[in-house]
Amino acid sequence: MSNMPILLNDDDMQRFISNGYVTVQADFPEAFHRMIYDQTTALYDGEGNPGNDLLPRIPALYDILGHPEVDGALQRLLGSDYLIHPHRHGHHNPPGSAGQNQHKDSYEADENVRHHHCRWVMGFYYPQDVDASRGPSAVLPGTQYFSNQDVAYKQTELPLYGPAGSFTIVHYDLWHRAMPNTGALPRFMFKFLFCRMAEPSTPAWQCEGDAWQSLDCPPSDPICKHQWDWFNGRPSCSARCDQPVDALLHQYRHGDEADRLMAAYSMGTHGEEGVFVLMDELRQEAEEKTDLNLQKDHTNPCQFDAAYGLVAAGKDAMPTLLEALDDSEWAVRASAADILGDMGTLAADTTPQLIKALNDSSLWVRRNAAEALGIFGVEAKDAVPALSIALSDQNARVRLNAVSALQRIGPAAETAVDRVRQTLQDETYFIRAHAQIALDRIHVIS
Repeated sequence: MSNMPILLNDDDMQRFISNGYVTVQADFPEAFHRMIYDQTTALYDGEGNPGNDLLPRIPALYDILGHPEVDGALQRLLGSDYLIHPHRHGHHNPPGSAGQNQHKDSYEADENVRHHHCRWVMGFYYPQDVDASRGPSAVLPGTQYFSNQDVAYKQTELPLYGPAGSFTIVHYDLWHRAMPNTGALPRFMFKFLFCRMAEPSTPAWQCEGDAWQSLDCPPSDPICKHQWDWFNGRPSCSARCDQPVDALLHQYRHGDEADRLMAAYSMGTHGEEGVFVLMDELRQEAEEKTDLNLQKDHTNPCQFDAAYGLVAAGKDAMPTLLEALDDSEWAVRASAADILGDMGTLAADTTPQLIKALNDSSLWVRRNAAEALGIFGVEAKDAVPALSIALSDQNARVRLNAVSALQRIGPAAETAVDRVRQTLQDETYFIRAHAQIALDRIHVIS
């Protein structure tokens, strides 16, 4: 078997953008997967779920992650220097189980805005054959862009059947569940998380054409077209939407979540006029939704639909967003920081303003600013001193995003090494784990 990564093509990438998943095959001999299955059975029978210790307890799983089909797909989706996140989990679906409800996973030790740009994915590996009776995982294709359950549930559920060695990579925000196991044998599935460490600058797959033409998503779909441009490493190339802004605003205010998002992205193509309307809607959302978002589990309070349109607007929105970083309302400031970060390196010139935001009185402004600087990566190297100080923030989410930002900045964050070493003693497991990863990526032996 060659160790060269196997590349995805244009059709694979466009289907992933449309549907939110791709399945590849780690085609080791059947006996190899059986060995993993038997070791897992013995481990669960003797000790239970190993949780984050899954890889060292079943070392053969490293070979699964390194398989050319698996590694190749991950490189095309996340870039060649993607990170294997320190969280991983074994899912045991025993005979007679009732299954789960469709859901989105939470972000470990954090509460992120559900970005449409694909910076996080999950991998589901089966060490045994899985058919309809054995409690397969299932997804709702295309729902990675929706937070509303009613909208997501309109999609047709797709069971993930497959032979041993099946490895399905899903957009982190895709709705999914374990189905009931009606058979006589247990089903194991191993879940791994993977993160993008650098923004796309060129296509990372075998790209033969630059036009969005997926058969799985309408050619006019502004959400998918924007993601396609982002994966290609360029600002959104969507043409100005034919519908006037006032018609789009009516759709935004009176439609369901799918309608709202389509309208938001389309308004983002209308330049300053669209930005003005979107910013007004964002302020209204901040007033109406922030308290409700704070009451929800696993929700960043800045989960606002108008934000997606402002991200799509790109440079046209930047002056307005920089003003919003000084807004009197903390939710508006926090959302502005998040939106600038979600724009990626296109907004890297706003690094000085986001450094200032690391000292904001609101933890959510500080948290979102730290994440944004991390997304900019090495282009935010001037933020290293401020991010080093943020490693001592009183809030764990801020500390986690600060150390994650230093990971992405990499060797240019060398002056932060002493502070990162101190973070190895943080009270939060994932902050300690990410501190070690940061030292490794800065190329320091701790």
